[in-house]
Amino acid sequence: MEPISPELVLVSPELRDLAFAGQTELPWEGALARAQLRARATPAAPADTGTLYAAATVVGRLVQLAIFVAFVTGAITLALTLIANATATR
Repeated sequence: MEPISPELVLVSPELRDLAFAGQTELPWEGALARAQLRARATPAAPADTGTLYAAATVVGRLVQLAIFVAFVTGAITLALTLIANATATR
């Protein structure tokens, strides 16, 4: 079978069917199979989850602190703005 242009395959259903029929393996099936083989061949990471858990806990606490500080800053800014508007001379 001679090569078929990818543009022709996109516009002609007959050529598309002919191109797929000529393939022994679809490209994504081959890529999936290779990825699965690599995943099986890759050794598992060491079981040092204690350090990872501690780091995740610290990051989580820092995010909570940042959100709290942002909320308090916004509340103080709102309160001072309301006070300034209420006491402003017209």
